[in-house]
Amino acid sequence: MIGLRISKALLTAEMSILLKEELHHFLKVAQTEGLAAADTSLFFDENNVDEHSDDGWLICLGSIDLRKPDKYHGVGVGKQSVMLTADEWPQQHLQQRYHVTYCEQINDQRLTDGQNDQPRVWKTKPLSKRKPKDGDTVNLAAHVMIASSPLPDAPLSERWLVEDKVRSLSSGTQADASNPVSILQYTPSQYTFSQHSFVSKHLAWFIGGLILDFPLEDALIIARASLNVSRETWPRSVHDFPVIAADANENLDGDIEKISAELPISETAISDTNDNQHCFKAVNAADLSLYPVVDDVMWVEKLLRLGVKTIQLRIKNPHQTDLEQQIKQAVLLGKTYQAQIFINDYWQLAIQYQAFGVHLGQDDLPTADIQALRHAGIRLGISTHGYWEILKAQQQQPSYIALGHIFPTTTKQMPSLPQGLARLRLYQQLVDSIAEAHHRAMPTVAIGGIDLENAATVLAQGVSSLAVVRAVTQAANAASVVDAFQRLFLSREGGLLRRAPSQSGRIDNGITR
Repeated sequence: MIGLRISKALLTAEMSILLKEELHHFLKVAQTEGLAAADTSLFFDENNVDEHSDDGWLICLGSIDLRKPDKYHGVGVGKQSVMLTADEWPQQHLQQRYHVTYCEQINDQRLTDGQNDQPRVWKTKPLSKRKPKDGDTVNLAAHVMIASSPLPDAPLSERWLVEDKVRSLSSGTQADASNPVSILQYTPSQYTFSQHSFVSKHLAWFIGGLILDFPLEDALIIARASLNVSRETWPRSVHDFPVIAADANENLDGDIEKISAELPISETAISDTNDNQHCFKAVNAADLSLYPVVDDVMWVEKLLRLGVKTIQLRIKNPHQTDLEQQIKQAVLLGKTYQAQIFINDYWQLAIQYQAFGVHLGQDDLPTADIQALRHAGIRLGISTHGYWEILKAQQQQPSYIALGHIFPTTTKQMPSLPQGLARLRLYQQLVDSIAEAHHRAMPTVAIGGIDLENAATVLAQGVSSLAVVRAVTQAANAASVVDAFQRLFLSREGGLLRRAPSQSGRIDNGITR
């Protein structure tokens, strides 16, 4: 259950109607893409509105299963009833709460919405960092400010807070980060209808993204990208997506007024040039197929002898006594077998021993010396868990992008939910468009809960490689499992080659919906 507090000045009766209509279209698109079940509907509860509050409307939103209408006190339950009016839902059942403000510009308000008590909302810890006690309900708030002006050529911008950093999207798209969004070109006579239509679509896709359990930043990205595609289309091309702006460095333990309102826009936008001088070296695509992730160099040697050509050494304990020796040995083994050995996290040691590649998570990127890795000629793989992280990762032009986690996994604690095959397919399409815009290959590695039973369906989404952990390290016969995976990739490559001539140069991903 999600609660959104929206200004009463914005959510008029007309806007409410437009919002429900746009949510109806969003749900149809989400169902077409496999992001929502065919028998899922949405409800829109306006009974929790505090008419006397200056803070605005608190709207409860969520998804329901139409096969169980008696569970809800809505009206007109049926397959055409996408928006339902439900009886009052106790606010303590809200799992996430967002305070959404649409305004003409974000400057002197400094993310406070002009209200004295608003900074307390910002200091709330993010949902992913809170672990509720048994029986408790997490009820957190986050303030999101969205600037959309009716003035000609006025930019659209969003600001929100993650822990102690302000996050922002640029005023332009990946196609041209220097120009504002042209969709906001209105004449004064068009303002009321056009602005309402624009905000209703943006808000509906933002709400829809949250309901589908996309994280806040991804929901905002989806909402922005939706403005650049037709009403019945899910955004796929990188040119439809915004540029990720840099995080502000101000810490909010002090005065919230120290937050800078104008954040720098990343200059690493997609261009149509063929300038790849800042790219990381490419991997051998033929060898990037089965990609075991192991925690001991003994596994590296065993798998190399079985013919595996790409392996990641991931030792979680930085204080392990033989850490450096294991990394040194893994690098030497890779050179001996002419294989692609990636070192997880320990980029300094990877540079020291001239490793083939390094794999970094999102939390490692701010502290790693990316330039040093690039100058050392080391390949770079980056973990991603959604749109925000994919767009951040592509700015580094890495050797590959990992997409995960696809299915539930117990090998490590994950901050995100399993992505599933439908999202994986959409992420792959975004990465494909990034590769096309950069005029270079951008391999992808799917990771998380992958085994022989689901490997074929994962490959069908178009990914380049499969990262596996337990499927190999906990197998009764590792050699037979490796052989089965390798035969799967050979079969897949044969099928792609047979289909290629009829696709005018494009490879059919074999996706069925």
